[in-house]
Amino acid sequence: MLELLNYIVQEPPPEADYKRSYKYPFMAAEILSCEVKEITDIFFDTLEDVDTTKITLSTVDQSIKEEEEKINTIIEGQDSLVLNSKEPIKAQSELKRRPLLEKLLSILKTKEMNPILSGYFLKVFEILIEKRQSDLLGYLFNFKDHIEKLLQHISDEHIADAVKKIISNGEQYIPGSVREEFLHNKLVLLDTFVNNLSIDNDYEVIENSSRVLCDLIKNKEHLAHLNEKKVLNQIFKSISTMKEPSFTAGISYFIALIKLNANVNKENVRFVGYDNFQLADEKGEELNYNELASLAIDHLEIFKHFLIKTEDNIGYNSQFGVKIIPFGKSRLKIIELLYALMQLKDDYFCQRFCELEMPGVLLGLIKDYYMNTILHTIIFNIFSDAIRSGISFLVNMVTLPLILLVHNTMLFGSKALRIIL
Repeated sequence: MLELLNYIVQEPPPEADYKRSYKYPFMAAEILSCEVKEITDIFFDTLEDVDTTKITLSTVDQSIKEEEEKINTIIEGQDSLVLNSKEPIKAQSELKRRPLLEKLLSILKTKEMNPILSGYFLKVFEILIEKRQSDLLGYLFNFKDHIEKLLQHISDEHIADAVKKIISNGEQYIPGSVREEFLHNKLVLLDTFVNNLSIDNDYEVIENSSRVLCDLIKNKEHLAHLNEKKVLNQIFKSISTMKEPSFTAGISYFIALIKLNANVNKENVRFVGYDNFQLADEKGEELNYNELASLAIDHLEIFKHFLIKTEDNIGYNSQFGVKIIPFGKSRLKIIELLYALMQLKDDYFCQRFCELEMPGVLLGLIKDYYMNTILHTIIFNIFSDAIRSGISFLVNMVTLPLILLVHNTMLFGSKALRIIL
């Protein structure tokens, strides 16, 4: 077992051949993640007097039986557990370090993570958390040095996914008091990912943290916490820097959150085959977006100034014989966020949107960047949704700018006319 783990957690020597560098680590990961109960259970052996260099399945048969009895005791009642608000929760069977599990987690001690080995680590880690959920979580939360090392390697996508598995793993089979303690620890990890969106972090850390957070939102996990005011405030701080990649990561977070709104995409369709769509049965999550809309109102003027900035006037020659001024990815993300916010149909946000003359700003962008079809599509969708909503306030807000567009330009007049009609 130790030899198999060495292939996963240790870098191959520089002079190693193809088998040692690639074939053996792959085969070791396949064996250790093959969902055989005896192999999974051996990671949780607590017999420190056993020579781990000679561990075989037969030598730990008795240990496996003892471990199963302890697990059953934990499931049947909470008397065997000690809950202390100042110290991590500990079961009697979790007080000692487990040699093989420690060996697997030793990969986290490396300064720079090998992405190939981290992928094999994730493969084994996923099986352990699936088959021995409460034991693995209890072990990691008791010995928090492993959690700290995991967080130090968030720049590696496989390690980020391993932490995501810790956060997202279900708790329905864990006793009440233990479940509450696990939930608290998971929310601490979740806040770490939120704080990772700060511009002070490395690019890879921000990107992986954003991806994990968006995945959790999409899977509707811990939504109450992710929609709390303090979390939303932290995300807006990342956006207000107007610097990549923190800026884009924050906007992606809000767009993912708003997409759960039942009012968004009322024509909810999903692709089921070539040129074949059908209505999706699943409805959006009912969330309270008042805090999000309120914070968006406070930042709307900043978004406006960012959209109309004219710092980059460098034109690029095109095949049409004219110079094209690029709109920029960052400003396009702002337009996408405005589109999502408008779909919330929040009266106060729409009022502020009108006060700042944002409809005129958007139509001005259409005329200035007349070659950017993606920009045009999103802006016209904003106006189209406002009119189709049937809300008189929204209809009045966008109708006049669209009529002016029909009169002032023939290039986009037909699109604007179709929206009005």
